[in-house]
Amino acid sequence: MSRYTIKDITSNLKRIAKSVVEPETAWNNEATEPESKSQIVWGFLIPLMAICSTVSFLGVFLINQDIWFAIRHLIAAFVNGLLGVVAISYIANELSTSFGGTKNMAKALKLVTFSASVFFLVASISRFMPTFKVFFMLLGIYSLYIFYKGLAPMLSIKPERKVGFVFIIFLLFAMVVFIIELLLGPLFSLTLA
Repeated sequence: MSRYTIKDITSNLKRIAKSVVEPETAWNNEATEPESKSQIVWGFLIPLMAICSTVSFLGVFLINQDIWFAIRHLIAAFVNGLLGVVAISYIANELSTSFGGTKNMAKALKLVTFSASVFFLVASISRFMPTFKVFFMLLGIYSLYIFYKGLAPMLSIKPERKVGFVFIIFLLFAMVVFIIELLLGPLFSLTLA
């Protein structure tokens, strides 16, 4: 494991933000960055999940006024996000050849991590305003667009097959999240919905 400074993590989070604001340009740049799976997990995914879980914790605590429930939620959100991204990255990597693409687990992990950042951030912020949760989740759908834009540069998915790939991954993402929540819900005595 590499050691990351606050400066490194800040720089990495800026790269994620660039993929949100300028997905096409950002993905072309990211495709040439030679990062390992470990660098992506420790430098991007864990800091992202720590931020989103903390924001979610604050929202849950402010709404429910129950510190223990909020702590359990923080842990569950972190673990759920981490497991979900890794599982979907693995699935995307394995399915890529079926859609005319190439396998590259590090690039699949980066693709899913960067794309899911909008979803996780919006889901976390929605904890502050539960009545607007549907609106926030609609904003989270932008993650699919970011994912779509990254398919060709990151996994070489053929243009005519990208929509089908996104649709399959979206369905599998929903199933994976449901299964993880089903398994983690009793462990943390809460529902993550």
